[in-house]
Amino acid sequence: MLPPYTGDLSSDTDARTLQEITEKLAIECPKAVIAKAAELYRLSTSRNAARTLGKFQNLLGCLCLHLAAEMNDDIFSHNLVAQAFTIPPTSYLSSLSKLRSVLNIPAPPITFQSLAVRLGATQIVDTAHSMLEAFKDHYGNSLSEIQKRRMDWGNPDLVVAVFYSCLRCVSKIGKRELSSLAPNQTQFNAFVKLVEDHCTEELEHLKNSSNTSATPKRSNSQTPSGKMSTGKRKRKAAKVSDHEDVDADGQPGEELQLAEGTTEPGTDHDHMENTAVQTPRRRGRPPKRQQEEPQAVTPTPRKRPRLGASATPLPKTPKKQNGKSIEPDLAVSGINSMVANRCYRESKKYVDYLQWRAALLKSLPEDSIKKARELSSQT
Repeated sequence: MLPPYTGDLSSDTDARTLQEITEKLAIECPKAVIAKAAELYRLSTSRNAARTLGKFQNLLGCLCLHLAAEMNDDIFSHNLVAQAFTIPPTSYLSSLSKLRSVLNIPAPPITFQSLAVRLGATQIVDTAHSMLEAFKDHYGNSLSEIQKRRMDWGNPDLVVAVFYSCLRCVSKIGKRELSSLAPNQTQFNAFVKLVEDHCTEELEHLKNSSNTSATPKRSNSQTPSGKMSTGKRKRKAAKVSDHEDVDADGQPGEELQLAEGTTEPGTDHDHMENTAVQTPRRRGRPPKRQQEEPQAVTPTPRKRPRLGASATPLPKTPKKQNGKSIEPDLAVSGINSMVANRCYRESKKYVDYLQWRAALLKSLPEDSIKKARELSSQT
């Protein structure tokens, strides 16, 4: 616990900077915590702690506030800082441990009370103490005398593991959140498994007691009136809607009520069939008469059968272009001509080629042309 601070923080620039950080994070810190954090900030700056933190050096002010709050036995939400700076909580805790090593500040002792205050579960402190005693009895009987003397029952990893096992039975909490508070992750996981193996009955009893202490749920087999039901929803009595019984005086008589699967004695079966009976149905479900009405069927387009290996292709009709039919047996050359579905002899490229060929033949001597024709005839 830090002593009360009676000085003025306005003259200290570091204290003003840290006070602005608390205002941005919406955290209330007493003057003693801010003054101690300013002292740690100056000490960490002199020891070049920013180099140790690396890319998280902008967290130096928040880390100093965190350490000062721990010295004053106050709660400092590291999740709030991690959310404000958009960094993982594990990175924040690792930076905090690095700053501890730079400033030579030991980690605070981990107890059930400190864990309960940090996680807001002070109601299970006594339960965690009794669970630890049960673990000592069950697990201690399986150890030898030498192992019992070497066993540290106040190990922080064991304390966190027992607290996690108890807290998991009464509320929903993630294992990663508790494991981040343990100094050694491997030992924490090993102790959690040992507690679950040797304190199975105690954990089951704690889980059942937490379920019974909660608001009791109404069972399916009992109705609000206390009568036993079969669990199925009974259909309400059907009422005659189209016809009503009329007394001799001309007044409408009692409505005809029919229970499911039963008929009133003395009634005519034909009269029952002709009577339109409406039964209550679930919301959103159309009546039976609407379901039986024929719906308009939209004709679906007929798909053309796919051509397989054994299928015969359909005959193609010759297409017309500019009023002239294109014969299917004409030679087609080039992908452009095939796509356009036209003869290549009518294309502009072919006409240009013929003109270029004629001009080239005119420019060549007649002797070379004759020799070329003779060679082509020989081959």
